Order: sequence, then structure tokens, then C-alpha cells
Amino acid sequence: RKSVIVPATIAAGASMLLFGTADSWPAFVAAAAVWAAAVGIGGSVPAAYASDVAPRGMTAAALGAYRTVADL
Repeated sequence: RKSVIVPATIAAGASMLLFGTADSWPAFVAAAAVWAAAVGIGGSVPAAYASDVAPRGMTAAALGAYRTVADL
């Protein structure tokens, strides 16, 4: 799962740089496309990773805590 999380996070970060430097509508759309791809690819993987690293019997609590923090 880390092999998906790391590139998706890097792509999301790159999209933020692109948003910050976008000086035209096409540049903004390109930044949005990179961000959408990053979120689409890596959106659900961190929750699965949290489930993987949770202690036995604590999967529900780990996912609940992850969703609570992620939604802030």
C-alpha cells in the first residue's frame, strides 16, 4: 500500500505547487487534473493502510479514528 500512498502524495503535493503557479485557465485546469488523479488513485488507500497496521481486534476503532481525523 505504501507503493500507492507515496506517489499519490507526491502528485498531490506537485498539484499544489501547480495551483500556486498557475497563471492561466489551462494551467489551473492542468493542476486540477493532476490533483484529481492523485486523489482518485490514493484516496482510499490510507484507510486500508490504517486497517492493516491496527492491532488485532482494533480495526474498527482505527478506521473510526482515521476517518474522524481525515475529515477535519
